[in-house]
Amino acid sequence: MSDQAFLVKEIKDLIHVSREIKLVKGHRSQNSINHLLANKARGENISEVWLGNSCSFISHLVCNDILEE
Repeated sequence: MSDQAFLVKEIKDLIHVSREIKLVKGHRSQNSINHLLANKARGENISEVWLGNSCSFISHLVCNDILEE
């Protein structure tokens, strides 16, 4: 079974369980922090944990997202 087929089967199984699940498509603009982090990791070839205040650029993005809502 391919990775995609496995994922589709898992989603279908979750939907049929007795709980409420709502699938929605999010626009790229609603996922800007994830998009930035993926591009940063790819462009700078990084894989690390940010401790303390070393990831303050993320805090700035989160604040902007909250203000836009």
